[in-house]
Amino acid sequence: MKNRTKSRWKKIVLGIGLFLAVLVIGLTIFIKNSTYQATDSALKISQSATQEKNYDYYTNGQKNDTALIFYPGALVAPASYSEWAQEVATKGYDVYIVHFPLNLAVLAPNAAEQIIKDHPQQNFVLAGHSLGGVMASRFVAEN
Repeated sequence: MKNRTKSRWKKIVLGIGLFLAVLVIGLTIFIKNSTYQATDSALKISQSATQEKNYDYYTNGQKNDTALIFYPGALVAPASYSEWAQEVATKGYDVYIVHFPLNLAVLAPNAAEQIIKDHPQQNFVLAGHSLGGVMASRFVAEN
């Protein structure tokens, strides 16, 4: 009797584990396929940026002590903002567009912290679009 109960529990746990694994994989694929992709012109401009592990960096080489850290909106590829970032950079402000896991700022809301630590000579303005703006404002409020 005990062996039947153990066997039944093993099957239940295995079934739940398998269900959760399929759910996570399915959601990941759905999110990846739902991401708004950059236009061809934005992709071309984004290739001119300095691409770091967690962000793209736009500059025109002018020395300005103020820079902008930008959190993209949910499910929007960071390269989508490259035309805007390049335009801001031509005005003399360095722009850092942050990359987030699954393009969701909510998964790494403190991403600006490392950029700020790595560039202590600059003052930063933090901004974002949609959910990215919410996470940027939360970061500012908490820090």
